[in-house]
Amino acid sequence: MLKSIFILLIVLVLPAQACEITQASVYSDQQLSQNCQLNIFDHTNQSIAKKSVYFVQFKYVDIASYEKLKMQYQQKHGLPQTHQLFKQGFRLFIGPLALSDVYRVQAIMHSFGYKDALIKYTPLTNITLIKSKSSVKILPQMLLVQQQAKTHLLLPIYGNQYQGNVTHYNDTNLGLFTYQQAQEVCRSADAHIANFSDYKALLSDTKFVIEYAAKSQFWLTSNETIRRINNKIDVRQHLSPIRFNVICATQ
Repeated sequence: MLKSIFILLIVLVLPAQACEITQASVYSDQQLSQNCQLNIFDHTNQSIAKKSVYFVQFKYVDIASYEKLKMQYQQKHGLPQTHQLFKQGFRLFIGPLALSDVYRVQAIMHSFGYKDALIKYTPLTNITLIKSKSSVKILPQMLLVQQQAKTHLLLPIYGNQYQGNVTHYNDTNLGLFTYQQAQEVCRSADAHIANFSDYKALLSDTKFVIEYAAKSQFWLTSNETIRRINNKIDVRQHLSPIRFNVICATQ
């Protein structure tokens, strides 16, 4: 069983540091801040071994591949996965880990086919753990529905076992959220709620509308939703406590 170092991280009272780890979902997927620079571990340097936090970096993926890998390693194998936004995708790590676990986890990742998986570290004093305060109890999976130049448009969906608020259409469960929840869902994917031009391009795609959006209204701003009616883009006024679907955009 992996030894968790989170208890130690929580009890330490630390000043603002370069590396922040934010809990991102109910599957304990963690976000590592973009400005956090991890060092390659040298096992011969004993001075860094005792008071450091370890990660096994094993892959870089685009957004479309990220959700599939996340579910695979967290649900099936129970490995604590951390991601870090980099360019138009994510660096993937297993961690944070104690030194006593890191070689075993590296061997596991090698057995999965990631032969280049390497050990990285940062001093414990550089890490701050931030607990998520999301009001969304179960975060959705993100379905990539369109790529516009450097922007990826993501549709939050749930599996058939989910008992929360959804729009069920064509065997797909589109999450229904208040505006605040929609913001939280998008932030959990290192994204933001799509803007008007993003929605206009997406809702002009008849295939997307037929598959996902014929019944849907999507959050645009805190008091506006957007949808396609026939061949027109329709923006309407609404209040935040009402629940609607959302499209998230990454850049």
